[in-house]
Amino acid sequence: MLRLEDVSVAYGKGDSVLRSLNLSLDVGEFLTVVGPNGSGKSTLLKAIAGAVPLRRGRISIGGKATDFRSVSYVFQDPTSGTVGDFTVLENMALAWCRGKRRFPVPFLNNFRRKIFRDRLADLNMGLEDRLTVLVRSLSGGQRQALALAMAILRESPLLLLDEVTAALDPSSAERVMALADRIVRQSGRSCIAVTHSLQQAISYGDRLLVLREGAVTAQFSGKEKSNLSAVELFTRYAR
Repeated sequence: MLRLEDVSVAYGKGDSVLRSLNLSLDVGEFLTVVGPNGSGKSTLLKAIAGAVPLRRGRISIGGKATDFRSVSYVFQDPTSGTVGDFTVLENMALAWCRGKRRFPVPFLNNFRRKIFRDRLADLNMGLEDRLTVLVRSLSGGQRQALALAMAILRESPLLLLDEVTAALDPSSAERVMALADRIVRQSGRSCIAVTHSLQQAISYGDRLLVLREGAVTAQFSGKEKSNLSAVELFTRYAR
């Protein structure tokens, strides 16, 4: 489904942040990515989304070049993917209209309200009963869950999660990761989740990839992945 072929990325005239990276992702596969600061994790997602130019190589989904229209992207900061001074319902409507040339009139008819309410109810966080609440009044976990719901309104085949739990407390972080996992399993989308949490990377996803200095240094799947400990992953691969 997703293919990265000999991909290198550099900012300006500096050294490559990603170096001759080759990677493939199957339909419905959930990949977690870890690595030290500066290893190229976020750059990997930006490159897939078409947000940074490639120095060399090719990235494609189903044989076609990728861009923001072909992926759903959730950012690390919950405030980046939502509008705080808009209501929950208005944020969902904006996400639904994203990529369209104009807003349909009326873009908040009863049919679409029901769709938005049903999608929010799937989160099991009570947001379907807070449609008229301003988003800035939500907790960090609720706001990140809303950002996830907004992202999956688009029928894109690939979901990109860029350290989506980094700004959350442990309880909210666990709920958001479990929610992301459920969304991926139920929708059949493919997903790449960059995370700072080694335990999350082990607990979630089908395959774990370690990046160091812009290159893949280790990959784990199946029992090998599930048998890893966070301490072993850190000391041997990801520090």
